[in-house]
Amino acid sequence: MIEDLTEGEERRQNERRALTRRSCPRIQTELWAEELGGEDSCYFRRVANLSEGGLFFDVAVPINAGAPVTLRLTLPGEVNSVEARGRVARVGGGKTLGMGIAFTSFEGDGRQRVGEYVRTVGAAAVSCG
Repeated sequence: MIEDLTEGEERRQNERRALTRRSCPRIQTELWAEELGGEDSCYFRRVANLSEGGLFFDVAVPINAGAPVTLRLTLPGEVNSVEARGRVARVGGGKTLGMGIAFTSFEGDGRQRVGEYVRTVGAAAVSCG
């Protein structure tokens, strides 16, 4: 017998599938990033979680899935910002207007810097818990 899923059950199943697809460790954070658009437009967005593979803006009004984005963020303790390009991988997050971004490229050593930050903060969270 085929069972119909409620909207909430279906969303939870999709979220579980997305978690198993992630190949990079992810940390909870409260960083701010700049979404750079066009010549003079810049939007500040709050980063709820971060990994070497992407991030999630938890209170951003989402743009279309698949849309390209250019981001700049400054990691705590660093002077120089990280610039990354990505695409909108998912929009919404249940009750929030957020959006997930999958990184596609970084300027310079940006990927390594993000990865090191995630590993350092993640290790500290594990050792404190």
